Amino acid sequence: AVVSTQSGHYGRAAIYNPRGNGQCERYNGIVWKSIELACKSKGIPNSYWEEVLPVALHSLRSLLCVATNQTPHERLFNYQRRSASGHTLPSWLLKKGTVLLRKHTRRSKYDPICEEVPGRNGHS
Repeated sequence: AVVSTQSGHYGRAAIYNPRGNGQCERYNGIVWKSIELACKSKGIPNSYWEEVLPVALHSLRSLLCVATNQTPHERLFNYQRRSASGHTLPSWLLKKGTVLLRKHTRRSKYDPICEEVPGRNGHS
C-alpha cells in the first residue's frame, strides 16, 4: 500500500500483523531445525545449509496432517509431490511388507493400538 501525503509518498510492502508474523517466524524456525538436522545427519557444518535445503523442504512438505489425511502439497495442488528421487510414494510404501496403521480411537485399553492395513502384506 502506498500512502500519499503533502510531504511525500510512503510505501509499505505489507501491514504488520503480529499473528501472521508469528506464524511465519514459527515456520522459519521449523525449517531451520530441519536444515540443522539434515546437516548433522550428513556430517557437514550448518554453513553448507543450501546443500540440504531441498531435502529439508521436501520432508516438511510431505508431512501428513492427521486431521485431513493429506500432505500440504496434496491439499493445495490435489496431487502427490515427487521426491528428489522421482518417486511420488514414500519409500516405506514402495517396498513389500506389512504396513501398520495406528488407531487413534479405541473402545477399551485392551484393543490393539495398531492394525494391519488390508492388501498391503507381502503375500498378496
